[in-house]
Amino acid sequence: MNKIILVLSFVVFGIIFVILGREELNMARKSEKWPFADGIIVKSNVKISRRYRGEYYADIVYEFDVAGKRYHGDKITFGGECVDMSCVYNIVRNEYPKNKRVKVYYDPDNPEISILEPGVRAITYFPLGGGILFLLIGISVLLSHVKF
Repeated sequence: MNKIILVLSFVVFGIIFVILGREELNMARKSEKWPFADGIIVKSNVKISRRYRGEYYADIVYEFDVAGKRYHGDKITFGGECVDMSCVYNIVRNEYPKNKRVKVYYDPDNPEISILEPGVRAITYFPLGGGILFLLIGISVLLSHVKF
């Protein structure tokens, strides 16, 4: 019984990651055509993840105005950024330090959705790829235990 629950968990998590990964990939593709506004980095720190030991992330917040309204964003790119310490420190210190002026790309239908680096990158495929992998493992294990 425990094996079945574990295998079904792989299938369920695979489906969830495929759905979320596909949405992330679609947003990344759409962002290539988004307009941009001038913005400024108002917060730039290195944080250590509470969920995963040894995982770091860039805690970046930026402000920008669209049609006279101020918005805040914290997303650099779709799919995520790097998690190792040296890469994160590079993002915070060199790429997006506090008070740096930046171009902020935003969804014209909903400016609350914004990004600093539009488009698809290799990392954008990770959630989708991971979901497919989980799904395939779960299905293959299920099929190997089903008698036809």
